[in-house]
Amino acid sequence: MNKRGQFYLVAALIIILLFLSFNEINFRINSTENNERAENLVRQISFEASQIIDYATLNLMSDTATMKLLNETLYLYAADNPDTEFAFAYGNDSSIASSAFIEHVSLSDTNQRVLKTPTLSYSMNKAILTLDEKDNYEFNVSSGKNFFLIVKIRSGNERIVATN
Repeated sequence: MNKRGQFYLVAALIIILLFLSFNEINFRINSTENNERAENLVRQISFEASQIIDYATLNLMSDTATMKLLNETLYLYAADNPDTEFAFAYGNDSSIASSAFIEHVSLSDTNQRVLKTPTLSYSMNKAILTLDEKDNYEFNVSSGKNFFLIVKIRSGNERIVATN
């Protein structure tokens, strides 16, 4: 092989390695932002939910009315974060109800969120929230009021999940 061919081969390999390195750096930067965003959403929603639950408890509101307030709050977060799916379960240790904003439905020029009810099952002192066949999330149930939250961000082929 002549020297000129070797030079082009080495140059091509260096360019390919540089391209792959920049691609990896870009992936890591975007992944970190989405992870932090998911964690921040979980913290914010959990804080607001605790305030709503405290308000409902102090005003002797029913669990149904509290669930409605939680749904309204989560709907606002869903509207602000169209690439994010939300699911939550709320109730006391004997009866927990669940709700989720997890599907996008296109209607003319606007995207609207659809409210779905995930499957909720119990096993010992654990609540298992099932969003679809492959998405099962397990939470420890304590005595008193319980609030469980799942935040899922979809970015291309990547899926980032955070729970409280």
